[in-house]
Amino acid sequence: FKRLRKGRTTLNTTTGELRITDLRKTDEGVYSVEFNSKTLEKTYTLSVLKTVPKPKIIVTCQDYQISCILTCEGDTSDAEQVTYWWKVGEGNWEKTDKLLDVTKSDSKLYQNGYKYTCKLENSVSEEVSDPVGPFVSQFSEVVGVVIRSLLGSGAIAISGKNIPSLVTEYFT
Repeated sequence: FKRLRKGRTTLNTTTGELRITDLRKTDEGVYSVEFNSKTLEKTYTLSVLKTVPKPKIIVTCQDYQISCILTCEGDTSDAEQVTYWWKVGEGNWEKTDKLLDVTKSDSKLYQNGYKYTCKLENSVSEEVSDPVGPFVSQFSEVVGVVIRSLLGSGAIAISGKNIPSLVTEYFT
């Protein structure tokens, strides 16, 4: 059985509540209570969990953002039993995996303005990422550039942010 150092524990003698401060992973183990120099039979197992970090969404897109994989990233070592949640726009949180696959055919992606947010959760904490997106508006701009170039007289009308690099890549 383990022993806790004085200075990190306080005992409420009225309620019997024992508070332990500054918990560390090394504090994990089985504990018993000693009362009037006698050890009581009941034992207690202490597990120390790390709080989850604020996640960051990593976006990996293919084919001019026709499909994207969103990854909810964060160092969850020692956080144990982490649950991943995703929210699209102002919708409800959905319990899912670390990865979210979003494609052009997905009705959620088709609607302009949608942002994606992920949440990490364990039994002691939860943290929410900053939102990312939308992705559709950029895809629509690329399609518009390609259409104008095919219909135009050899001159390409370019509009939108990051379009020049996408058009150059598309036509070379």
